[in-house]
Amino acid sequence: MRIKPDVASVVGPSDDAHWGQAILSPTAYGVVELSALDAQRSGIELLTTLSERLENPPVSLHELAELSRDVTFEGVTTILLLVPVGPIVYVVLSGNGAVYLKRGNTLSCLLQKEGRLSGEVKKGDTLLLASDSLCRSVSQDTLLGVFDHLASKDVAEKLTLVLHEGGGGPGSAALIFQVDEFVSTEGEQDMPRRAAEVVGEQPMETVWRIPKWRPPHWNAFKTRVFQSKRKQSLVLV
Repeated sequence: MRIKPDVASVVGPSDDAHWGQAILSPTAYGVVELSALDAQRSGIELLTTLSERLENPPVSLHELAELSRDVTFEGVTTILLLVPVGPIVYVVLSGNGAVYLKRGNTLSCLLQKEGRLSGEVKKGDTLLLASDSLCRSVSQDTLLGVFDHLASKDVAEKLTLVLHEGGGGPGSAALIFQVDEFVSTEGEQDMPRRAAEVVGEQPMETVWRIPKWRPPHWNAFKTRVFQSKRKQSLVLV
């Protein structure tokens, strides 16, 4: 089984020293931002390197993190990479930026600083990968209003309008990754899914776990779940 995503990109204003772009390929997605002299030239070189390295994408969170570190150089402010593997997505953030999950009526921040995570997504989930400048120029309340149960391309259009009309930070970029549906891979038979996984002695639904920094009107908790050969579960590092 694999994710069939609906993906759209957002690119804000740029100048000689600030440049951002989204990455869209059949196997990997992401966002980059640079703040340096001749930022566009350096950014295009970075995208070329990432395109070559992601032709055969990593199959583990550790490998994806290693790849991100390998291609980072001075002047890169954001490298955010997302690789789907079956119903799981691996996400790595190097530098500054943020990763948001929109599920139902709730927008939650999964990463707000350099780190990595993986988790099982559900149909209808939307992940927003945001670069450093976008995070600093657009509030979470504005982001929540931008989503409003829209398709990814409509979200991208609204967010692009917010950036250009509101004087968004130069170099801003984002990627919207919406889980449209799941499709069976060749030779795969659909298997019944368990409603819960067992971690230690505590039953737990396989869902994203949200860091504690969220506003007080949301439930706050933090956990760590290890993966085994018999289950797919969340890893938050």
